[in-house]
Amino acid sequence: MLHVEAAIASGARHDIEKRLTGKYYTPYCVSDRLAELSMVGDRIKSVCDPFCGDGRLIVSLIERSRSEDYLKTLKHIVLFDRDAVAVEEAENNVRNALRDVSRSDVTVESKVVDTFLLPITERYDLVITNPPWEQLKPDSRDQVADSSLYKDAIRDYSKVIADSFPSAATSKKRSVGGYNINLARAGAIAAIEMTEIGGQTLIVLPSTIFCDQVSTEFRNNFLSSVKVDSLEYYPAEAKLFKGVDQSFVTISAQRGKRTGPFSLTRYKSDLSILDQREHHVECLSDTIPLSIGGREQKLIQEIQSEHPHLSCLEKDPRYRLRLGREIDETRIAESFTESNRGIPFLKGRNVNRFSFVDDGLPRICPETKKIPRSVSYQRLVWRDVSRPSQKRRVQACILGPGIVTGNSLGVAYFCAQDPELLKALLAVVNSLVFEVQVRSILATNHISQGALRKCSVPHIAFEDVSVRSKLAYLVDTISSSGFSPEIEVEVAKSYGLNRDQFFELLAPFSKLEEREVNALMERTLWV
Repeated sequence: MLHVEAAIASGARHDIEKRLTGKYYTPYCVSDRLAELSMVGDRIKSVCDPFCGDGRLIVSLIERSRSEDYLKTLKHIVLFDRDAVAVEEAENNVRNALRDVSRSDVTVESKVVDTFLLPITERYDLVITNPPWEQLKPDSRDQVADSSLYKDAIRDYSKVIADSFPSAATSKKRSVGGYNINLARAGAIAAIEMTEIGGQTLIVLPSTIFCDQVSTEFRNNFLSSVKVDSLEYYPAEAKLFKGVDQSFVTISAQRGKRTGPFSLTRYKSDLSILDQREHHVECLSDTIPLSIGGREQKLIQEIQSEHPHLSCLEKDPRYRLRLGREIDETRIAESFTESNRGIPFLKGRNVNRFSFVDDGLPRICPETKKIPRSVSYQRLVWRDVSRPSQKRRVQACILGPGIVTGNSLGVAYFCAQDPELLKALLAVVNSLVFEVQVRSILATNHISQGALRKCSVPHIAFEDVSVRSKLAYLVDTISSSGFSPEIEVEVAKSYGLNRDQFFELLAPFSKLEEREVNALMERTLWV
């Protein structure tokens, strides 16, 4: 990894190698579960972990054979990693595990190598691995002295990986700053390519690459190259990786067939099973709804079959909705001014549900920063950054003309400039029914324009004057808490949902308080 050497040589922070290589070892409970998912029978003659770390994944496989007639045909184990110390530890651990189960007939081969640069000339019956998860991009927190050399090394390494694993790159037109290689995507493709046709791949991956808008090419390539048998989802709240709160998945797949229906299991934070269902893949590049249960997903599909996507409001000449962002926040402080001629500047952290905080906003000098024309409109703005674990992910409000927003906020406005239209849109976007659709699409920390465009909106909320006026009135009279059962129920009814259906859609919102659920279920609201 060229950039790692460049960073270390430049005297970066002490843990730079761990950050850049995504060096977080698989929890033992997960490695044991992967071993349970491995093939049983006489087909496994060779096993490889191309990103072996301390070898624990293969050790779990060997330990499983202690209690089962398993791996009886195994003859060869191969371990790869760029970390020489880890490779030595892995080989010792694997040899000790083999000795414990009296398998002196199995050969162990290890090699210190960057697997991403390794020509794939051999394939194995079983590949089990947890590749690095990092996005290849510079970070000011890396504290690299020679940043230009560091950035050049990242670009050079990225080009090598992109040439070998094209679908590791961020989907076209979605890369930021030209840095578009994700090592988890590259590692997944490498693992597949190292697996024999008909062999099995067992892999640990961040859940984001199956739920985000930038991994469409990866999903299409991955799911067309293997038949996924099972996918198991672990929430960030489980905190299984020390120091990293991130949701992840384990996948069991066979190479050489295309993915069809597969078993999808979701775990709770205590690792008990939340739900289990058969998931049907319609389009290989589509996101997989990992944060949504089967019943909710079925309701979402019904909603989206009956109502237009938000993007339709962009195309409809009656509304001419516009979505976008306003100014880049990079080094934004350099454009601040004390002059009253400056334009007040709002960031994502200032925005709450249905309101924003405008005390002491800094001002942008219009001579040093181009102010977009959208500032003259009344706009709906929403926070771009929002963690999946938050009680409510969508945080939106209405912003009047004359205030400019940074790119930590998304912006939407109607060219028609009808205040009631915008308030109706705010009621819909901030609603539980809209947000459950967002959650079904995303598992990342970003609420993208692309995700919102794919969510359906109730056409009656915009076309029926009485419904639109009622939603606008409810937005005007909402309390400072930002919670309104009246708005939630009115929007739900606009979608055509009844009380029981709405209750089912509340399942993903585990942080709603009992009193809030009771208020939402108040029967008088549903008359």
